[in-house]
Amino acid sequence: MYYLPEHTCTLARQHLTESVVSALGSLVGEPAAARGAAKLFCTAQCRPHNKQLFYELFELVLVEVFPELKRYCH
Repeated sequence: MYYLPEHTCTLARQHLTESVVSALGSLVGEPAAARGAAKLFCTAQCRPHNKQLFYELFELVLVEVFPELKRYCH
């Protein structure tokens, strides 16, 4: 697992929390939005999950750019 330097990690967590709370705070409540941001940050630290997410998004882009590839997708 890859770890960010402590200061960078703290800043990233803070910015993510602020963004999520400002966007979703009125919808789900600020405490719930802050907990969700913390879970999202922890999940985003998992390299295999990030790699799989990249592959899935890349496949979507390829299929949009080259529609003939749809027959090869499962």
